[in-house]
Amino acid sequence: MAVLEPSLPLCETNSDLAVYFSRTASSLGEAYVRSGRVAEGLALLERAAGHAEAIGFTYSQSLFVGMLGAGRLVAGDVARATQGAESALELARRYGQRGWEAWARRLGAEVAARRAPSDLATVEARFAEATALATELAMRPLRAHCRLGLGAAYARADMKERALEAVASAGAEYRAMDMPYWCEQAERALG
Repeated sequence: MAVLEPSLPLCETNSDLAVYFSRTASSLGEAYVRSGRVAEGLALLERAAGHAEAIGFTYSQSLFVGMLGAGRLVAGDVARATQGAESALELARRYGQRGWEAWARRLGAEVAARRAPSDLATVEARFAEATALATELAMRPLRAHCRLGLGAAYARADMKERALEAVASAGAEYRAMDMPYWCEQAERALG
């Protein structure tokens, strides 16, 4: 946040840097959401997605829409998170962006895991699709995120043994990639 906050105004006021506004705003918005500043983060995520669409920046539109959907999921707005996941997946497919497609698939799995009532078979299938694509594309952090999400879904379904296995696997991957924030998230999921 310390780097992104002073950068954001430069992207807003400098026409040469306007193309970076959505990326900077979405990253800062996600950081705000993850640090508990949810309303502020969602506002930035909405601006980022809207700006990219307004300037026709299709390269990362799927990412920005997906990040907004993820922020909405953190805020507990499952219905709008569902729309974000579906839109992000459609955009990624339209523009042949397989990496963003993998991220959108994971968001779709996270959304399915939070619906009430939860359909565990659907959740498992969606995480499996996202994990397979992440593995194919060598997206190790995303693969670990899928395992952590699946572990959380198992925990909510009171399947303790499967939850521990999935979360421990995610934690091992995070440690191997030296991702301390996510190691902490995996430890919290176990505790």
